[in-house]
Amino acid sequence: MTAAQAARRTLVEAAQLLDFQWLDYADSDAWRLVADGGIAFDVEHDEGSGRLVIQSDIGTVPDAACTRVYEILLQYNYLWSQTGGIRMALDGPGGQVVMMFDVQTADMEVSALCGMLTRMSRLQKAWREILKDTVGASADTAASLRWGSAVSGRQTG
Repeated sequence: MTAAQAARRTLVEAAQLLDFQWLDYADSDAWRLVADGGIAFDVEHDEGSGRLVIQSDIGTVPDAACTRVYEILLQYNYLWSQTGGIRMALDGPGGQVVMMFDVQTADMEVSALCGMLTRMSRLQKAWREILKDTVGASADTAASLRWGSAVSGRQTG
């Protein structure tokens, strides 16, 4: 069994346990998981590094809040010991905020993967709320974003 096949098998098992929808991309080591509420995770196996990369689009940052939200995204990435390795990125200038996590396929366990996907689902919801709250917000309001929920994934409000 190849590393990609083993990763797929582990992902399928996790998706079943979490009741996520599963989509296979034809002739590819890439898959899509869809959680309750339509939260989608794009998953890709990178043969060269032996890693499984999981990502989910959060949304775009309103122009008026770019500076503050980008600052918060950088602060979030700095808190690697609290975020469990989940990080945030932009998919290009003015693009989507993307949540990402990667794991060595050799280290993947179903229970840990289920926990990470559950946490990423909560974080995705929290970050979407943060981006929604910045629409038309002043700099002071943007500065008081739900920082705790952005780190923990718990809803605060």
